[in-house]
Amino acid sequence: MAVDRIIPLVIKLLLGSSLVLAVAALVLFYLVKRDPRAAAARSDLAELQRTVEAYRSTTGRYPETIKDLFSTPVQGGKPVLDPARSRDPWGNLYRYSREGKVWSMGPDGWDQTPDDLYP
Repeated sequence: MAVDRIIPLVIKLLLGSSLVLAVAALVLFYLVKRDPRAAAARSDLAELQRTVEAYRSTTGRYPETIKDLFSTPVQGGKPVLDPARSRDPWGNLYRYSREGKVWSMGPDGWDQTPDDLYP
């Protein structure tokens, strides 16, 4: 008799938890979309992506790391980008893959989550 009551309760708890997680994801998505820092990060990412492509055009290869854009003199003996621009509006370092892609981990600071931002 007790098992007959426990199974529906467990199902209700699982459904309720799923609903709470879905609502939390929607709220996070909404906040990221309307956060002005997200727009600033996307703008920075677009500039970083253009800089990565310009670096490749100049040197014939993508940078090994994103730090190369902030420290390696390419033209005129100056770094390509100001090192102060290496962080997103939430204080996280911008991410870079050796295939020439850049992104931000977004407000949660975790990589490969739904709030990650791309150019």
